[in-house]
Amino acid sequence: MSDVKYIAADRSKVAFDKALRSTQYGDIIVYHVGGYAAGLHRIPAMTAYNEGYVNLVQKKLSPKLFEYIAQRRNKKVKTKKSQ
Repeated sequence: MSDVKYIAADRSKVAFDKALRSTQYGDIIVYHVGGYAAGLHRIPAMTAYNEGYVNLVQKKLSPKLFEYIAQRRNKKVKTKKSQ
């Protein structure tokens, strides 16, 4: 069964990365709710998509309101090394 991580209201700059590392294949991260793909987590979500960790999708809640969702793919997330 898929797990849902709701971070849209989380103002931490590392919230998306923390959520991504704690997910498994099929889990979803709701990273923004609004009329446009915006918000603090849009860049980390696009980076995770470009690196092959998630698929980005939208769920329409009303005519001008959407949930922006990152759905976890099967690729293993690399951990960042300490500097």
